[in-house]
Amino acid sequence: MVEALGARNLVAGHKNRNHDDDAERQIFGTRRYLDDAEELLKVEPTAQGFYEAMAQRYPDHLNRSSLWGSAQALYAGHS
Repeated sequence: MVEALGARNLVAGHKNRNHDDDAERQIFGTRRYLDDAEELLKVEPTAQGFYEAMAQRYPDHLNRSSLWGSAQALYAGHS
């Protein structure tokens, strides 16, 4: 949906100031991140394992507490 808007720039509220606002780069990066998350959800049996694997793949991403909270939510109710 965002891509269909044709924006040249996207400004994230939690962005790394070392990255630009290029929309194409950000959309590609977000897709890759979500694809990696989907892949890891199939092989990582715990929230901790998922969190660590994502952090290893994306060591420069900021806001690790959001990643941890998401991992806990994704694995809620799994034994």
